[in-house]
Amino acid sequence: MKSIFIALWLLSSVSLYAQTPAAPTLPVDTETKRVTYTGVVAVEGASQSELYTRAKLWLFLTFDEAKDVIKVDEKDAGLLIIRAYTDLPVRLAQSDFEPTNREVGYTMMLNFKDGRYKYTLTNYQVIGVGTSTSIEKEITAQLGKPKNKGIFLAQQYAEKVGIYAKSLTESLSITLHKPVSGEEEW
Repeated sequence: MKSIFIALWLLSSVSLYAQTPAAPTLPVDTETKRVTYTGVVAVEGASQSELYTRAKLWLFLTFDEAKDVIKVDEKDAGLLIIRAYTDLPVRLAQSDFEPTNREVGYTMMLNFKDGRYKYTLTNYQVIGVGTSTSIEKEITAQLGKPKNKGIFLAQQYAEKVGIYAKSLTESLSITLHKPVSGEEEW
């Protein structure tokens, strides 16, 4: 009998201190209210034209169908805009062992000036069967589910989008910091 009371007391203690999972945080542009990753990166000694050329190389090394993802290509203005898609592996529920790939589209804008470039990743869309929902609406919908059932998936979307954005911008930076003029000895 004593052990039953101890067990009940332990269970009630755990439930008192159990915390509700935190809602995910993502960088949201104050004007557009959209998830947006942006940054300005200095590249010493590189002209606008050279940065543009390096970015085009990065596009063709990164995307299988680079010509299809380029939506705006303005060399003189130092502007590239792409619309691309990636599969993000997410577990739809905590009980799932294997992740499910969710297709997510995004827009990436690249602006070039002498010695620097700016990237902006935004307009994230979760692609479903015949539907497309902004990442903001998808996360809001998940957070609105009763008893925090959707918070796990919302957190995964936030985490995976952040990891992908970081990976993409790091690979861009590596390529944009390397000359492509052919002057290197090989």
